[in-house]
Amino acid sequence: MTIDGEPDVVVVGGGPVGVTTALLLAHRGMSVCVLERAPAIYDLPRAIAMDDEIQRVFQNAGLIDGLRAITTPLAGAEFVHPDGERIIGIELPADAEFPLGHPPTVQYYQPDLETFLRAAAADAGVELRLGIEVTGVDQDAEGAPGSPRSPRREFRKPARSPGRSPARDGLARGFPDLPGVSSGNRHGPRGDRPAVA
Repeated sequence: MTIDGEPDVVVVGGGPVGVTTALLLAHRGMSVCVLERAPAIYDLPRAIAMDDEIQRVFQNAGLIDGLRAITTPLAGAEFVHPDGERIIGIELPADAEFPLGHPPTVQYYQPDLETFLRAAAADAGVELRLGIEVTGVDQDAEGAPGSPRSPRREFRKPARSPGRSPARDGLARGFPDLPGVSSGNRHGPRGDRPAVA
């Protein structure tokens, strides 16, 4: 597939979630193009750990062996006050069997994870376009044409991606199962976020 052909799905954002979504769709027979604003993988981590449920997603995508090569199970964790006083902690035995079949939490270096995911997505036929910033999405009855800054063509697909980004802010999608949440921003305006005690 090339960007000149019309893919079944265009994913905006080539981070771990976007590329994993594209990979899962490709495994289900869809042609997928990922548009990513950054020209390369950011060289510092923004996330460092994932739980066993996320590991199951990678297992379902056929990636668990590769994931094991770039992750390390956490043996435990401690939460402490700034003065060093222990609040709570847990130690996990190395030989324990866990309900989902994976360690409860593994740590990773995000640039390695993104490199791994992008290679797997490319092997599955996903087209990844770097350096393309989607500045907005308009929606009508037939779909949502993207507005990339470096377009070769207009994409028109049904819009089904709620969350926070310029591309998604223009979608007329709400969250009927989440009271008080509007389209384009799951958390509402910053002032609407509940206070954490």
